Amino acid sequence: MRFASRMERISLSGIRRVFEAAGPDAVNLGLGEPDFDTPAEVKRAARDAADEGFTSYTENRGIEELRHLVADRYNGLYGTSYGEDNVLITSGASEALQLAIQALVDPGKSVVFTDPGFVSYANLAALSGGVPRALSTSQGAGFVPDPSVYAELLTGDEAVLVLNSPCNPTGSVYPEKVVRALVEVSVDSGVPVLSDEVYDEFVYDGVHVTPATFDDEVLVANSFSKSFAMTGWRLGYLLGPPDAIEQCLRIHQYVQACAPSVSQAGGVAALREAEGFPREMWRRFRDRRDLLIDGLRENGLSCVEPRGAFYAFPDVSGYGGGDRVADALAGEGVLTVPGSAFGSHEGNLRLSYAASTGDLEAALGVMERVIPDLGREV
Repeated sequence: MRFASRMERISLSGIRRVFEAAGPDAVNLGLGEPDFDTPAEVKRAARDAADEGFTSYTENRGIEELRHLVADRYNGLYGTSYGEDNVLITSGASEALQLAIQALVDPGKSVVFTDPGFVSYANLAALSGGVPRALSTSQGAGFVPDPSVYAELLTGDEAVLVLNSPCNPTGSVYPEKVVRALVEVSVDSGVPVLSDEVYDEFVYDGVHVTPATFDDEVLVANSFSKSFAMTGWRLGYLLGPPDAIEQCLRIHQYVQACAPSVSQAGGVAALREAEGFPREMWRRFRDRRDLLIDGLRENGLSCVEPRGAFYAFPDVSGYGGGDRVADALAGEGVLTVPGSAFGSHEGNLRLSYAASTGDLEAALGVMERVIPDLGREV
């Protein structure tokens, strides 16, 4: 069978390979999925919706009540002025990102995103016929992008800048002055901004700043997956100006039609009845972050302290690099993701602390036993 040439530019996700390799007894620090159950209010609302026959297609944009609640959430948290016409309900933030990139990117145009960065961005760029372009960040700068470096990177062929704060895989949170400067450079250069904000509920030091605060043309992708432990419900949303939402809707109607009806009913309950749930996870994740970072440092590993999300990105270059360390840990039943999966930082390793305290302590124990031997062999 002959396949489209674009498929040669699409790679299998290193994260999914870790997920699929996980055995029943493995300590999995590779997958970015909260180890919490979906709130009872959400599950009850979905069951009731199904029992009441709410199992057909919904409006392509998503049900009106949910779009209203999503707009109100952002307006209340971040001072935006969204209405229902600014919201498109999607099948997770993954679809929201795909819709935005496909709507914005012409073949040959660049999609700029930070390195290290989430695995989807480069592949979504390739799927759209675009060219991935990395905006390098460094451990010394806390993996926060430098607006002046971004300005120097621009050549005039950019279709979109993708920002992700809090960041996967580094846990970095971009300060307000950085976000503002990045948006200003983009606006001055005519480059749209797409902000991936799926971890906005999980900021431990400082506050989350959405680029939409500084320009009403910004597109924002978010979801219920992380904030409400609803990864399998496939429920997300895209926020932006009505004309951009309309363009994305034109794609959405053919590739998805609508987000799952019962998931949308669950989303309404999440925002109406379970609004305190993300904060409870926040408290637990903060404690786990502190446990993990302390343990890494006791094991002699350098790690930028993550200020958000639920990932740590320690430097393991002195032990053969991320691929070597990840393989060694996997052999001892601890699953992690090498930094090479996220760009050019092969010397790092991504660890998710969306895992139980017991699993984190067990993983640190394995690291204490395995990693020193790797250093002696380098």
